[in-house]
Amino acid sequence: MKHVLMMALAAGALLFTACGGTPGPTGANGTNGTNGTNGTNGNANVQQYTFGARAANTTIAFTIPNFTQAQLDSSTILAYATYPSSAAKYPVPGTIFNSGCYASGFQGISGANLAVYVQQVRSTDLAAFCASPTALTSFTVIVIPNSSNVTLAKTSGLNLNDYNAVRKYYNLPG
Repeated sequence: MKHVLMMALAAGALLFTACGGTPGPTGANGTNGTNGTNGTNGNANVQQYTFGARAANTTIAFTIPNFTQAQLDSSTILAYATYPSSAAKYPVPGTIFNSGCYASGFQGISGANLAVYVQQVRSTDLAAFCASPTALTSFTVIVIPNSSNVTLAKTSGLNLNDYNAVRKYYNLPG
């Protein structure tokens, strides 16, 4: 038994010391895979609210439910109006298409809602309401949290008065 154990130890020692040959060549590198397609850019929590037609009035209110003062304080609110005589979306505040009036906009918290108001004013007399206010075909409100970096968007050349440019920049529906 002693001989068998000694032979096993000798054979093991030979195995570990006898393999001192030179290393073989390095195998070929694998090929790189193809790049995947880029995903669609997200809108970083930017929300768009679209309201239907509203009758002519000197002040028109639009309400976005479940909105807090903290959200208002930390967001940029953009508003765009569409009028019956044009399919374009005009920034509010801004000039109402072909009406001799302009629309001023303001927002605030009303209860637990964001209230966005459009007030139509004569362009010649800012204190007076339009003699015949213009109805709205639609009204769009875009809420951009400050985390979406509006400053960076503006420094990249984004015109916040251009609804289509804003929509494309933040990947919003048309």
